[in-house]
Amino acid sequence: MLVDQRYIRLTNLIYQVKKIIFSITPKPLWWEWVGTLSILITASILRFWDLGARTFHHDESLHSFFSWQLSSGHGFSHNPMMHGPLQFELNAAIFFLFGDNDYNARILYATAGTILVCLPFFLRCHLGRIGSLITSLSLALSPTLLYFSRFARNDILMAVWTLALVICLWKYLSNGKTRYLYLSAIVLALAFATKETAYMVTAILGSFLIIPTIYNQFIPFKGNIDIRLNQTSTPQALIQITRSFWKCLQIRNIQLDHSFISRRSSYLLFLVMLSLPLGAATTSILQTTPFLSWSNLTFANADPAYSIGSPLGGASFIAVIIVISLIMISIYIGISWCRSRGWHYLLIFYLIWILIYTTFLTNFDGIASGMWQSLGYWVVQQDVARGDQPWYYYLVLSSIYEFFPMILGTIAIAYYIKNKDTFARFLIFWCILTFIFYTIASEKMPWLLVNITLPFIVLSGKFLGDLLTKMDWGHIRSNGGILLLIWVPLLFFTLWQGSILIVSTETNIYLGLGLLLMLMLITTSGWLMLRKTHFLTLLPFSMIPFSIILVVLTVRVGITASYSNGDVPVEMIVYTQTSPEVLNTMKRVKEMETFSEKPLKISIDQTSGFTWPWAWYLRNSQNVQYLPLEQEIDENTFAKSSIIMLHQRNQEKIMGEQVSLPWDAEVIDHRWWFPEHTYRNLTLGKLLDNLSNRTTWRGIMAYWINREGVRDYIGTEKAIVYFEKNLSDNQ
Repeated sequence: MLVDQRYIRLTNLIYQVKKIIFSITPKPLWWEWVGTLSILITASILRFWDLGARTFHHDESLHSFFSWQLSSGHGFSHNPMMHGPLQFELNAAIFFLFGDNDYNARILYATAGTILVCLPFFLRCHLGRIGSLITSLSLALSPTLLYFSRFARNDILMAVWTLALVICLWKYLSNGKTRYLYLSAIVLALAFATKETAYMVTAILGSFLIIPTIYNQFIPFKGNIDIRLNQTSTPQALIQITRSFWKCLQIRNIQLDHSFISRRSSYLLFLVMLSLPLGAATTSILQTTPFLSWSNLTFANADPAYSIGSPLGGASFIAVIIVISLIMISIYIGISWCRSRGWHYLLIFYLIWILIYTTFLTNFDGIASGMWQSLGYWVVQQDVARGDQPWYYYLVLSSIYEFFPMILGTIAIAYYIKNKDTFARFLIFWCILTFIFYTIASEKMPWLLVNITLPFIVLSGKFLGDLLTKMDWGHIRSNGGILLLIWVPLLFFTLWQGSILIVSTETNIYLGLGLLLMLMLITTSGWLMLRKTHFLTLLPFSMIPFSIILVVLTVRVGITASYSNGDVPVEMIVYTQTSPEVLNTMKRVKEMETFSEKPLKISIDQTSGFTWPWAWYLRNSQNVQYLPLEQEIDENTFAKSSIIMLHQRNQEKIMGEQVSLPWDAEVIDHRWWFPEHTYRNLTLGKLLDNLSNRTTWRGIMAYWINREGVRDYIGTEKAIVYFEKNLSDNQ
């Protein structure tokens, strides 16, 4: 009887889940299930395969170490330098359930990357059935998304929350059901608890929603103005504009009640209501401007001696007043907009947010740091400009890794620019504004390319889906247009080989003549096809073989970057990476610990952040000391140490003390990075010169195809590892 009741409850639960899923998306056809499941399996294999093999990056080890501490019962305190607490708490749960190791430390991000691939399924009403599958496939194969789905940073989590929020927005705009506002409150809380880029996401969505609202107010405002050139003075014109604007507002009688305003305006008020208090620290932007510089108030402190991003002195009191005022305004908006449910959304959002930032009520300081310091820290960091990359950094990265969505997305922008498809216009707005925001931001890192790539993938997926759906297949088949499936790859191959021949150091006359003859045949066959089939019919169909070529190249780039060169900075996407030699050294340390009868004392030089990733790798070692060796040391610094890991520039400090001891020394590349001089300091003049320089083009092509030409210029920081010789010999 008990088993029957459990079975009935389980059946009802499955039914309710199916009901929710199918209520937010059309019922899928059998081929959609097959396609989605196939893409999901492919994405899972790509993300979970050999997940723990790559050496841990500095940031990965930091995130994993503090997650491990939390899982071990040592608690966690929010630090805006490491972004939101959510990833630490989720990782801690994984460690608690499955144990702490390199593979498990990346499970969260691989899972998020797999979930991201599934999300276009819920946008099928707007992307189309085919478009959603293409978008999912693009998300699964994207080199950037694949790499950072196998990387312990929270950017892939933000991609999930961003796309989920877009889904909720458009579902609400389509049918106005309040369930999407509840879901939005949950997703938005998770986003703000993950990373400060949530502010950008909210600003982009809010900007899209506010434009129609302003436009609707501007139409009657414009109609009330009657200004004639050469007949109205400037003061009179200003008075008339002000009077007309005020009259317009009185006539319109603007109300916040959701019963009287559009769904766009409702969702805009919803975003403002939830995020307004969290934006209180934007006040710190004004502290160095004439608006506040005279006050000598510090709303976001940049001094490492204090909590970076927090207010100091009298600014702390004002900051509290600002936060409380914004909370009151949010409550007022919620009550005025939707008296019956506004407080529900506020309660859901801030309950989740407070639980996460206080690490489930164990760290109440997290409320203050999350409410002000999160944003304040990154406002201050804009002056630091970490990474110090040129403005065109993402253009270079995109051309190497995300050429598929960027090329198709650019074509799609031209295709949809005069189209009345509102969702397509939103995607264009999302793509352009995201690219502008991250280009303007002073901190530029390869993992931020995740945020730029996402909207371009969605736009290109919709574009290809619309082309395939609207195509006249019967006309194409009957007039030989299907030959484009062969014609486009042949044209691409011929042009590609011709470009290689042009920049080659060895001129092959016979190969050149052969390629020229092939190009003539291809051109002639293309002209014959145009005589039978209209150009505007062939052009959309030619996007299919063109896209297939780009997908094949994308898969090659993604596999190479994530597996062959995952921790080798011949890839631009690999940023200041820990060398694989560190992992080999760690294996030797573990072997020595295994054969030793007592815990080995290990001394780690902290110079230049060398604590990481050793703090993660040595988390279970019982006798490890981390030393600031840039300061003076004495004869007892390394007393009884069996293993010493030392920054190379500090070698001379200990040679006098340790040279007489039986040490087995090993020099390793501790950290290495891509040779940035290869793309820095570009100007329009230099770019034009490079276009006509055969040597430069040959280098660019060699790198783009095989990542050649940069390995000899990789920058490194070396470490010297001293092993006690007696122990080393007994391994």
